[in-house]
Formats: sequence, C-alpha cells, structure tokens
Amino acid sequence: CSLFPVLHSVLQTNILQRDTILTLMKLITAGDSAADSTNTPALIAGTEKSLPKCQNVLDDKNDM
Repeated sequence: CSLFPVLHSVLQTNILQRDTILTLMKLITAGDSAADSTNTPALIAGTEKSLPKCQNVLDDKNDM
C-alpha cells in the first residue's frame, strides 16, 4: 500500500492542473484583460513545475 500516497499526490496535482487550465480557458474565452495579468505566469509556472514530479511517479510505476 505504499503506492497509495504517491498516487494520491499525482491525483491532487492533476486536479490542480485541470483547475488552472479551466481558469485560463475561461479568461481567454471571456476576453478578460485579466488573462494578461501577473497571476497568469504564476499559474502556468506552478503547473509546469508539477509536471516533472508526475512523470517521475509514472516512470517509477512502470519500473515496478
């Protein structure tokens, strides 16, 4: 059962990434000027930062 915490972490990261993407899509679709605000780069950076962690977990799982 040691895999459970890792899978839970990946799931949480995936949920955050989905929420970020949906937020950005809403901003762009609405033509909101907030899409160009200083928050957008932070959202993107946070999403990009979590991608390698997910890939490492998947690689480790495939090695089992």
